[in-house]
Amino acid sequence: MEHREKFSENLNKALILSDAIALDKGAVYVGSEHLVYAFLRIPECGAYALLKGAGLTQELYGRVFLKSINKAISHQGMTSRTQGFFKRACKIAEMLGEERAGTVHFLRALLDSKDCYAVGIMKSLGVDVNALTYRVEEYLRNSKKNNSYSSAVGGRNSLPTAQKPTPTDMQKQQTSYTPSTKLQSYEDLVRGMETENKGKQERKAQVSEYGLDLTEKARQGKVDPVIS
Repeated sequence: MEHREKFSENLNKALILSDAIALDKGAVYVGSEHLVYAFLRIPECGAYALLKGAGLTQELYGRVFLKSINKAISHQGMTSRTQGFFKRACKIAEMLGEERAGTVHFLRALLDSKDCYAVGIMKSLGVDVNALTYRVEEYLRNSKKNNSYSSAVGGRNSLPTAQKPTPTDMQKQQTSYTPSTKLQSYEDLVRGMETENKGKQERKAQVSEYGLDLTEKARQGKVDPVIS
């Protein structure tokens, strides 16, 4: 992959480990789910502590991830979506005045994509993705090097900030996962994500056929200003 000099030592280590995991399992592609699994095998990286704090371990995550590896996929190397996450991670690091993108920057980038497999696996294991996103942002905000975080998140290319989890949310996250009821098979996970995406497409088609998409018209500047 290009521009690896812009990645931190731990992010490069995770990338190498992800390649090794794919090859070991007879696959030729690497997705975001590989990177998250790699983070859980590198205790010294920042993403490890955040993922562990959300209730994830290498063993737990691996129970779903290792079954998700698809040997039939012929695309070699990094998936296009995962390449986008690396670019986004570099952009986030740049916004925050960092010279290199690290594992936490990458984790923040993929959490923006609610339909990627890594996030899907997290959800299937009972992880509160919004609470995890908030903790990642808090980690970046509290970093000694990132005094510019507050101004960066308010800029034009800013990060959408997550809502702070309530005590009730925290309690739910701590008690939400039980292996017998929450752990989904990979097939169930993919089927659920496909159903969700199909529903979004159907709703969009209905809006196009029977109504007006005011959001899209607003983007095009076709909505008159409202004066109250």
